[in-house]
Amino acid sequence: MQTSTRSIAREWALKILYQCDAGNIPLEEAQDPALEILRMEFVQRGSRRASGSEIEYACMDVTTSTMKQTLSQMSAPFAQGLAYSAAQLSNDYPYLLEVRLERSISRKYPSVLLKRYFNLESDRSMVPLTSVGLSTEEQATVLRLISLWRGRFVEYSENHLAKRSRELSKEWSDACTQNPQGATSEFLSTLHSEFCSAREQEVAAAIPTIEKQVRLWLLTSSYTKMLTTEVQLNKEVLDALISEHSIGWPIERQPPVDRNIMRIAVYEMLHCSDVPPPAAINEAVELAKKFSSSESGKFVNGVLGAVLTALPINASNTNGLNSLDDDVVDITDEPEIDPNENENTNSTLSQSL
Repeated sequence: MQTSTRSIAREWALKILYQCDAGNIPLEEAQDPALEILRMEFVQRGSRRASGSEIEYACMDVTTSTMKQTLSQMSAPFAQGLAYSAAQLSNDYPYLLEVRLERSISRKYPSVLLKRYFNLESDRSMVPLTSVGLSTEEQATVLRLISLWRGRFVEYSENHLAKRSRELSKEWSDACTQNPQGATSEFLSTLHSEFCSAREQEVAAAIPTIEKQVRLWLLTSSYTKMLTTEVQLNKEVLDALISEHSIGWPIERQPPVDRNIMRIAVYEMLHCSDVPPPAAINEAVELAKKFSSSESGKFVNGVLGAVLTALPINASNTNGLNSLDDDVVDITDEPEIDPNENENTNSTLSQSL
């Protein structure tokens, strides 16, 4: 099953706005935990489509957790640049594991010197070649984040890779005890060569998954944040338009789900230059059918159709804000979020609609 980044964003925006409306919760209190759950969905979605290693999960968790501050300034090229750079972090994984493995081996076999295979790239080499499409400020942000990611990744490796290196060291040691005497150095070199080849294959398989999922997460989360923030800021204007064309149904009498669906759609019709108004209406009708009722779908369609007709010619879609690509998201195997992952997350969020 496939959907789009914006369809996912609209659903999450509706959940957040519903909480603000029906629960009288401040936007930030509803928005922050929702965006964290959304982040973890993409992290776990990426790891479920992984090569069988833990590289995807580690890289996506480390990088996406530090990119939240970029969501308000997101653009399609910026998302691509960040996603590319995040994926390149996976090259640090085999280096950090190899260093720890060397330490373990040297303690058991002091006379054996394994030739280092992996090296760390410079921060600049992790910036995409297409960075010419980024502003100077965006390029600086990418470099700053790369430095931050690498520090976080070292911390991650201390907790996770140390155990993995000990396991590998024991495997190698056990293999050496079964090997003919006098060939320990050569045998370890062979094992090391096989280890390096396997890690290269893991990284090669991981990079496309990480880059794709980070990019999709950035597009989805930034659009979600933009919609919720702007709808709340412009709620009075949006409500006035909706009320004008929902005769007999004052805005305060409408179900919270319905009115927030229409707020999202009217905002897109007015301000999102790359969303055709009919598409915004269609998405709103589908949301109403999914989260409200078939009758709500008809009501939403009628009100929004009237709003569109009443808008001055060429008046809609003139103030494009944060133009972002829409892209396909495969949710065939939708990840299940461990409730213990986010202890502070509002436990009612997923049941709010």
